[in-house]
Amino acid sequence: LSPQVEPPPQLPLLLDRSLSADTLFAFDRAELRNLTQLNALIQQIGTFQAVSRVDVLGYTDRIGTLRYNIELSQRRAAAVRNYMQRRGVAPNLINVRGMGPSKPGQGAACPKGMGRDRLITCLAPDRRVEVRVFGTVSNNAQP
Repeated sequence: LSPQVEPPPQLPLLLDRSLSADTLFAFDRAELRNLTQLNALIQQIGTFQAVSRVDVLGYTDRIGTLRYNIELSQRRAAAVRNYMQRRGVAPNLINVRGMGPSKPGQGAACPKGMGRDRLITCLAPDRRVEVRVFGTVSNNAQP
């Protein structure tokens, strides 16, 4: 399983932000806890003149089974979507996708033989939620 999400070429990418899942969620959980980054992102989305689409992509590390990680990443992306909707982002604009461990970050360099706690720390960059916003920016907004 290697899900890929590519933006349609006709929609300008206004914002591409990666949020640390370790900041948003407790390890191995999908309930939001620290909303500072997410609130700032939602505020920035509000500066755009016309948003056509918001993609919310959840990623996990490689610990656990592929099936479990895809489900966890989907639950995390859905939690971000639900919060964005409660804060005023139109529900019909938001697409969510659980990507599991399909695109490792710096964690790809973590050795397989390290202890669990060190591995969890090493793989932290892989646990993230990426938000991509497509549409039109107003003259006074900064993407």
